[in-house]
Amino acid sequence: MPSLMLNKKNTAPLAKKLRAIVYLACLPASPLWALQPMNDAALSGVSGQDGLTLNISAPQITAQSMAWDVDPDGFDVDGSGGINTAEEGFASTLQFDGVSARSVDASGAVVGAAPVQILQTLDVGAEDVSGLPLLNYHIATNRVRLQSDNQRITSQPAVEDRSFGKWALDAPLSMTIRNHGLFSTTYDKAYVRGEVGRSNPETGEVLEYANLFYRQAWHAHSYMTMHNFYAKWEMPSGTLGINDEGILWKTGYAGDWDNPANDSGRTISESDLINIAFDFEYLYKFPVHYSGGAGEDFVVTSNDRGLMHFGWLGSLRDVELKWRPGGTWYGLTAGPGSIGDIYDVSNKSGGLNLSATWDYVTQSQAINDLADASKEFRWQLGETSDVCPGGICAPGQDASRVNFELRDWVIWGKRTSEDNLNGSYDYGNGLHTKPAASHFPLIAIDVINGAGQGAAGLCWGFAYNGPSATCSANNSQFINVQPGNIGSSYPAELRHADDAGGLAIHIRDGQLQTYSRSIRLLERNASMQTPDLDGNGSPGRDFNWGLIYALANVDGSFYLYPGGNSGDTAGGSRNYGVIADITLMSQTFDETNPLQQGFNWDHGTHLLIADTDMDGDDITGETRDSLGIGFASSSFLLAANDTRIMLKNHWNASDYYEGGIDLTSPVARFHYKATFGGGVLPDNGGSYGVGPSIVKGAFLDVNLEGAANIRFSPSNPADTWDASGQYTGIYNTSRNYLGYSAALRLGTLPNNAEGIGGNASSGQYGTYLSLAEPSRKEVAWRFANVNGDIAFTNGMIDVRGTNEDADLKPKMVLANNMLIGYAAAGRTTDGFGDMTIPATHSYSGPTGRELTTNMMLGDQTLGTAVIPSAQVYSSITLTPQ
Repeated sequence: MPSLMLNKKNTAPLAKKLRAIVYLACLPASPLWALQPMNDAALSGVSGQDGLTLNISAPQITAQSMAWDVDPDGFDVDGSGGINTAEEGFASTLQFDGVSARSVDASGAVVGAAPVQILQTLDVGAEDVSGLPLLNYHIATNRVRLQSDNQRITSQPAVEDRSFGKWALDAPLSMTIRNHGLFSTTYDKAYVRGEVGRSNPETGEVLEYANLFYRQAWHAHSYMTMHNFYAKWEMPSGTLGINDEGILWKTGYAGDWDNPANDSGRTISESDLINIAFDFEYLYKFPVHYSGGAGEDFVVTSNDRGLMHFGWLGSLRDVELKWRPGGTWYGLTAGPGSIGDIYDVSNKSGGLNLSATWDYVTQSQAINDLADASKEFRWQLGETSDVCPGGICAPGQDASRVNFELRDWVIWGKRTSEDNLNGSYDYGNGLHTKPAASHFPLIAIDVINGAGQGAAGLCWGFAYNGPSATCSANNSQFINVQPGNIGSSYPAELRHADDAGGLAIHIRDGQLQTYSRSIRLLERNASMQTPDLDGNGSPGRDFNWGLIYALANVDGSFYLYPGGNSGDTAGGSRNYGVIADITLMSQTFDETNPLQQGFNWDHGTHLLIADTDMDGDDITGETRDSLGIGFASSSFLLAANDTRIMLKNHWNASDYYEGGIDLTSPVARFHYKATFGGGVLPDNGGSYGVGPSIVKGAFLDVNLEGAANIRFSPSNPADTWDASGQYTGIYNTSRNYLGYSAALRLGTLPNNAEGIGGNASSGQYGTYLSLAEPSRKEVAWRFANVNGDIAFTNGMIDVRGTNEDADLKPKMVLANNMLIGYAAAGRTTDGFGDMTIPATHSYSGPTGRELTTNMMLGDQTLGTAVIPSAQVYSSITLTPQ
């Protein structure tokens, strides 16, 4: 059996970050793999008459391991020009074990002896319309399963035997590049197309979908599937090159962000676009219920249950992407003015980082400029149907589903970039800039070995991130969930002090300043067709509404460690799964003091419901014709330490709420500030017209801290929704919905407990909720020092179609049972039964604690409220009028 070992070190700026160790074995050998002299038979797969065609065929391709080495020699953290012994410890490795490729069918079953086929063509010398010579490269595979049995951090001995789990991608894959050379920053008519799945390039119809599987533990455990998965990235005409920053993609006027006039009244064309698709149904399966307790390999059957459908479809315009070397950053640099030291994001270790900026193709641009309605960017969300393998449903299965599609995405307000900002502040690092609807200048991916390799903390309440001293000096709080630590809430075999290696993902200065001005309801019937419901010639039913979630100034750090699945009890190891440290915040900085949190209508985080066509003429984007109401100028912080992310089994075959995607943190905090009110939304030019733009109703300030468990579950196909105690709602025909449940142990964290803030940040109120006048926030009605257990059970998010209810109206239903105090004991035990809450935390002790709170007006305590036990049923229904 021939084999090939690759162990090559490349010192190029990008490639030096990577190393591959591959033990490649091909079953009964192809002479191409053995590197033997070619004979006539072998040459039959190679054509040189018009370019070169290479067809590789093998029954199976396997690799014992593949590895990504980051900083293989260490990293010069202090900039001394050399690497000392401590800095050598920055060398880190993510290793993929048991990598293989084999031919499979659409369900995931192995296709006998069918070979893996890889077709490559290379054509040099073709010319574009101007006579420039071009290179054309194409690679494609048949439907293959790419699989990895384990992903481990082998550079850290403390966790090198632990695995994130097993994954497999079943798909035909293809990529085409046509450029003036392989890379060129001076040529702006390059073509690139990559697909996971297969479509008709002329009509866009998807001909073959992919499936992406993931399981955390061994074969008798639950797994997830991204079913009917299709991904596409197509640049019809643009720039693909390499410069001193890295790999550059660019279309349209991307990069010329200081000249907003470039976007004023222009007609866009194909050369401005990147056509995208990222579409799938998320499925869950616990195979022991269908395989006699033995489990099964990854395969799609009618026993899979859906959670949700997700889809990004259409086109982006004026895109600028930069892939660059560099991951986590280290050290300090002087901040602007007198604010103190801030983190030096330019001093990055090994890894990769992405800068991504673009606008979205609107409805008008797709129809009027491009004459192709499918180019409009849409985001689809909703329920899945029963799974019908091959598109053929068995008797009793339901192929219908209801989704809603957010459409007509535009930038919120006026464009600003770092160079055209007005004011007296030096914003540096791209802070506060809004050059496009989506602007994320720094997304870094790295591999770490422990505590010394984190990007340090965030300043909650301030525009710059720096050490604790800088945060405190600028009236903000230092948030720093320490990487590499897994604390005493877990069993002894999982605990680690500073030496848990993992993956690091960092986001800084992100801006999602955009909103959708139209919603389409898509109802697929049992024949998998989407009919025209309102006679307007388009599938579905259209509403000029907006569900707005504009996000400003997004910062986050995520550390992912292997291990933690409590179902993996063989030998007590729990060596499979994911444990995460999570810090994420979005802040609105004040219009008059842009270094501190406050109110900013033109550049803030807004969560609103909007009427985007108030005059009813079916034209959106007119001046003062759109009004939103909800939570404006929000700022939020989410911090969760030692968060177990688990695919949980449901051992009770009739209780689907027992299983699903389960997230549990013994130490968590969510802080949210917002002004409840409304205002005029920007018009097509980013203006708000003449007259008052906003109305402020109340200032909301909520801080929740303690332990949290949240679970998303599939619907049970056998549900009858009777009065047996499982559910008391009125929707007895619910079948395909997203189930949810949760348990919260609320209390007061010790001061700055485990780096997430705690008591000191919340005015000594612990968990609290306050309402105040926007102009006098110190005069607030407050429920303070909340302690106790709350649970949510039998939750459902159900998108209901026109014909599902007697009123013949579509609707969205959110319903659940809320259990308080003693009544919450069962669900709280289910959520935290295998974790130990530290005794120093006020929410430690037995489950089912009564709920208590101090009632305050300003700083004065009026009394204490106690709820020993209660059960409340709630249901919210959103229906168009």
